[in-house]
Amino acid sequence: MDFTSLLNQIIDLQKRVEHLNPLFERHYPVAIAVDGQFLIHEFDPQTGGYVLTQSTPVPFPIPEGIRAAFPMEALNGRSAAVVTPDAFDSLIEQVLVLHEFVHCYQHLTCEQSLRDRLELARQEEAKGHHTWELDTPFPYESEAFTKHYGANLLVLKADNEAEALQARAELHSTLSPLDWEYMVWQEWKEGYARHVENKIQRELGLKVNTYGEEPPYNRITFYVGGAAYFDYLAKREPEALTDLPGLFDRLLNWRVEAA
Repeated sequence: MDFTSLLNQIIDLQKRVEHLNPLFERHYPVAIAVDGQFLIHEFDPQTGGYVLTQSTPVPFPIPEGIRAAFPMEALNGRSAAVVTPDAFDSLIEQVLVLHEFVHCYQHLTCEQSLRDRLELARQEEAKGHHTWELDTPFPYESEAFTKHYGANLLVLKADNEAEALQARAELHSTLSPLDWEYMVWQEWKEGYARHVENKIQRELGLKVNTYGEEPPYNRITFYVGGAAYFDYLAKREPEALTDLPGLFDRLLNWRVEAA
């Protein structure tokens, strides 16, 4: 099956929203999982479109509907947006492909250097736990976390700076250092992608993605919390929103300001 015409829709969409974030000035590989193969497409600057550059066996089961981004050996470690063919079925689905491009950009520019700073990452990867980003245990169901993270979300949305700082300090007091690192990593990585995704949704007149904001909380809740923080920051320092390492440091240390 030829996906190039469908991928050209992604190029057109990216052009429409390029002004929202400079990360969309670049183009990123797309790996489409079909019949046990990754059909890897890359942008060709000569034609201005995507071309199929290689096909490689899928090394592990890929669920239908996957929207992900990860480094690929076939791309010499570059990250690709990994999707199934239904990623092109609607405009909302296509926006999710751009969400994955955010992760490609993070990986390309600064993700590894930030990851190397995390004690959690060092400990888990030393144990061979390479999927720690997805399945590290976290006290989502604890009463203290639910209370303080819920308060954190409310005051960010209310745009109350003093209460936001206080809520963040109280949240920090309930978590271990490793849990704090895990939360901040997810807020930075996934929250930033959700923030950009929702900027695109607003630009296109689509409904923003709020999935994860209601208890019971889980890892997706950090997408909401991170996006809420970046929305909050955008009202005060919009120029800061393109400094990804700086945003990570802000989230990691934000509670200090509330001391």
